[in-house]
Amino acid sequence: TNDQNNLEVDRKKLKQLKDKQNQENQDQENQDQENQDQENKKINPETGYSKEQAQRQLEVLANEQLLKALPRRSRARFKKDW
Repeated sequence: TNDQNNLEVDRKKLKQLKDKQNQENQDQENQDQENQDQENKKINPETGYSKEQAQRQLEVLANEQLLKALPRRSRARFKKDW
């Protein structure tokens, strides 16, 4: 029974260590994400845009180019279908 008690104590300690490690990993991931978010919001002096703003601008431009690339007939049919 003493061995069983020791085994149970070891299991509890191991679980506590795992839980602590998981929490530390989560904290680090949260910190990394926060740092990345801050980095994405920094304005690039050369362009005047942050990474976030630049990404949005590129998406808008890509959508415009896609619509321009469609032949007029297709564009009309597309609007009618939807």
